[in-house]
Amino acid sequence: MHTNFKSYNLISENIKKIIRKKRNIPEEPIYVLGNVKNDFEYVTRSDDNADNKGVYEIPFENLKRIKNILGEKNISFIVVFFPHGHQVSAKEWAKGRQFYGLEKNKLYSLKSIKVLMELSKEDQIDAYDASGAFIDAEGSLFPLFYPFDGHFTANGNFVFANFLSSVIRDKMN
Repeated sequence: MHTNFKSYNLISENIKKIIRKKRNIPEEPIYVLGNVKNDFEYVTRSDDNADNKGVYEIPFENLKRIKNILGEKNISFIVVFFPHGHQVSAKEWAKGRQFYGLEKNKLYSLKSIKVLMELSKEDQIDAYDASGAFIDAEGSLFPLFYPFDGHFTANGNFVFANFLSSVIRDKMN
């Protein structure tokens, strides 16, 4: 559904509001810009936000747990980080930016992915950064992300699948 309707986020949020109202669940802010708890794009908004290492504590504790569980069973574990549309091009995710309070026609920094890669290295987590693959493909395969909801288009899936296959090939050699 998210690929067929520009108003997907609006509709889904309204449905959630109706359910909360029927169940007498207090209305929480859906989205608070700059609030790490309620801002989906917090770490991508600025380099200062990306450098806020506290934001990554819980996700990295979970990644370490997964790595340890898999390691006990001799199963390899890798993590692949990929950029959001507004980190690939000023043109990507053109309509969805406003919903999340991101500026039109602005290319946002990849600092959050660089921090994720640094933290992965510190925690000895085998991590890969797919940003370069997306940036390299942007000119010839635009769009890589749907304009409203930020999911990969067929082209974006193609780029990510190619990146993953190269990582897997390298790991198998």
